Amino acid sequence: MFWEHSGDEAARIGRYKWVHHLDPADGGGLFDLQSDIGERHDLSAEQPQVLADIRARYAAWKNEMDHADPRGPFEDY
Repeated sequence: MFWEHSGDEAARIGRYKWVHHLDPADGGGLFDLQSDIGERHDLSAEQPQVLADIRARYAAWKNEMDHADPRGPFEDY
């Protein structure tokens, strides 16, 4: 699952969740939701390959969405 809101980005792939906020003071990072449901321990430095994979998959999704035709009630937006 991927999402973006007001410039903040996030992805959930399996047990991992990556969150990137525009404002670093808001936190963010890579979290293992299986062992850290409260998202308290950022694994970015410990799991750089997982982080790189999730960010690459997010970038591919974002690129696909940026090039997709609008659908539903927003097509004229």
